[in-house]
Amino acid sequence: MLAAIRLLKSESVDAADARQFAFRLLADDVPERWLHVQGVAATAKRFAPLLEDWETLVMAGYLHDIGYSPKLPKVGFHPLDGARYLRDHGWPHAVVNLVANHSNAEVQARIRGFDHLLEAEFPYDPDLPHRYLQYCDLSVDTDGRPVSLDKRLAGMFGRHSHNEDMTTHLHAAEPRLRQLVFEIDDVLSRVAMLDSLSA
Repeated sequence: MLAAIRLLKSESVDAADARQFAFRLLADDVPERWLHVQGVAATAKRFAPLLEDWETLVMAGYLHDIGYSPKLPKVGFHPLDGARYLRDHGWPHAVVNLVANHSNAEVQARIRGFDHLLEAEFPYDPDLPHRYLQYCDLSVDTDGRPVSLDKRLAGMFGRHSHNEDMTTHLHAAEPRLRQLVFEIDDVLSRVAMLDSLSA
């Protein structure tokens, strides 16, 4: 509770604060989510040479799945639950908006009947690095380890196999997701090559 009060009074939070916040909410109750968000945040750090405010992406990496915590008030849609909690605890707009809209949340919200709440409270901000957060989320398995897109998609299809609307959406989205991963992999490989040449 003290940490939450401090955040409400703070104008500046960083990745260490985000890590601690996520740890308190996830590590004991949903440890697989804690492993996953650590991997997503680690992947987000690779964008430091590309993004001016890369630490915002790292913070969102740690925090994007806190909506799964049983400690949070629930409407039952984890991007919305997580974003509301962050907003109510004083986190910056950019972090809150990334969490609310991560990984095509608007499509899942529409399928599950939460789209009016998501749009009213956290309208998508196109100036934020949503594509990069989605890339990081797609690149890390549930155990926090790097994973191929094929394996990640197989896991997603498996988790949503009971929901025909979601599997239909995933099939429709698959080409775009593959293109996103291909494009960002290409950018990261070029950055790595430049780094190796300048070393």
